[in-house]
Amino acid sequence: MPKLPRAVLAFWNKVRPKTVLGRMYLYTTPWGIPFYGYVYWGETYLHSGRVFVLGTWLFIVLNVLCVAGGSYLTTLTVKWFPEPQQAPQRVGTNLLLLVLFIVVGTRQTMWLMDAVHLFGYHYRPRQDFWVLVSVAVVYVLIAALGEVVYTVSQWQSTQLEAQQLAKQQVQAQLDEVKQQVNPHFLFNSLNSLSVLIGEDPKQAERFVDEMAKVYRYLLQAHRTTQLTTPAGLTTLDAELRFLQSYAYLLRTRYGAGIELTIQAAEADRTSGLLPLTLQTLVDNAIRHNVVSTAKPLRIDIQTTSAGLLRVRNTRQKRSVRVPINREGLSTLQSRYHLLTGPDRIRVEADEQQFSVSVQLVPL
Repeated sequence: MPKLPRAVLAFWNKVRPKTVLGRMYLYTTPWGIPFYGYVYWGETYLHSGRVFVLGTWLFIVLNVLCVAGGSYLTTLTVKWFPEPQQAPQRVGTNLLLLVLFIVVGTRQTMWLMDAVHLFGYHYRPRQDFWVLVSVAVVYVLIAALGEVVYTVSQWQSTQLEAQQLAKQQVQAQLDEVKQQVNPHFLFNSLNSLSVLIGEDPKQAERFVDEMAKVYRYLLQAHRTTQLTTPAGLTTLDAELRFLQSYAYLLRTRYGAGIELTIQAAEADRTSGLLPLTLQTLVDNAIRHNVVSTAKPLRIDIQTTSAGLLRVRNTRQKRSVRVPINREGLSTLQSRYHLLTGPDRIRVEADEQQFSVSVQLVPL
């Protein structure tokens, strides 16, 4: 293969567009090469094989540079203004950069060609003005079409996220339904109740009341479509009231093996979070740590001035996990990511403590 075509192909492999918009430049702009060849060199371009071949190769190289530059500038503006509501800034900036890039590049090319009289070319201001205008218009139209492509791709991405969210919600509801009839939890609760009936009937009566509150909340929690709060969220106050009942059942079972403290500012109690968030985090602590009277598991729940709900427990790892059939921390993180955006949950751990922080949502 001749050196010039080989060099062009090697360069093209490096700069060829990888995006839909870049390929759009590639597929639309080369069609104008014969037209501009005729504009620049007139009849000589059509009747001279040498001028036709070399001039076409020159415009192919220039087109590659324009495609690479235009694609890069458009990708840059998308990074600067990625949000749908930033479309005016994105379109305006993209058009300005493209027009400047194309006009300056075309003008410099014409001056260089005129300086060396390439194939007899002479700079003609009146004619070349329309060359600049036509090139700018072509790239403006391509940029406009590119904005349509970008908008459609954003819409498709949004639809995909909505489908994933719907699937995640269905799975979460299924998990919560399973929790409602969890035989392991129910068996332990009834076992504790059976013991209390014989030893302390009054405490047994309260145990039944708290157990009823727990199951009532579990039955309601999966009905996220009936919640009036956004994205199926509940309030921190509702979660804390549920946790008080749930903690009573846990203390009845584990006795002094669990120490639970709650410090939540009144202003934060109206903030939102996913239903059963606290139960998931408390169960996660019990599942992975030793719980005993000799070595109690301490779980602290508190809100911070930054609008975070922090659940922190001492680390005293067990070799065998308790078989609690609950949605895990990873599933909870996935649900928060889909429902309220990324980085809603932050996990921190060291040798002494394990901490999960959840960003509360203002309602």
